[in-house]
Amino acid sequence: DLSLYYWDAIGTSSYYFSGSYDGGGYEISGLYTQAGSTGDYSNQGLFGCIEGQSETNMAIIKNVGIIDSNIQGSYNVGGVVGEARYSTITNSYNTGTVYGRGSCVGGVVGYADDLTVTNCYNTGDVTGSDIFVGGVVGDAERYSTITNCYNTGAVTGSGDVGGVVGWADDNPTITNCYNTGSVTGYWSAVGLMGENVGGVVGNAYSYITITNCYNTG
Repeated sequence: DLSLYYWDAIGTSSYYFSGSYDGGGYEISGLYTQAGSTGDYSNQGLFGCIEGQSETNMAIIKNVGIIDSNIQGSYNVGGVVGEARYSTITNSYNTGTVYGRGSCVGGVVGYADDLTVTNCYNTGDVTGSDIFVGGVVGDAERYSTITNCYNTGAVTGSGDVGGVVGWADDNPTITNCYNTGSVTGYWSAVGLMGENVGGVVGNAYSYITITNCYNTG
């Protein structure tokens, strides 16, 4: 239980985590990070920034659950990982709330570049004040794969909002995933409905493959 402390995420964009973490199936509760009204509070989550050395030497996060937590930040905000490149995340989940005042906000991962996410889920509410907001992954880029994942939490953002993935671009693959949570988009400046809002993917920008996925939210 970390509820007595503000959490400093493991790994930054300058000093990223590149190893292997196995949570052993344990849950971490009381994880609180600060958004701040101004300044750079990017890369927030249990892990802030993870990055492997290559596609054959990836950073690994597995078997960890985040519960009873409130993850906040500016951009690249996720319940488990804020930003992930050349990495795999397996058998991990978030049930706490996630909020980002910038883009790339996700229940499990905020920003993904060449990331493999398998058997992960989110049940907490995910809210972003900007674009690229997803129940599992906010922004999935460049050959990222999301498999056997789901979201049941409410997902809200200004645009490019999806029940599973908010924005998908450059050959990502989404397989056997579903959403049952509400998905809402709005333009924050005037409170109007936003664009590119989807039950599974908010905006499938280019060369995306979606197989055996559904939405009931």
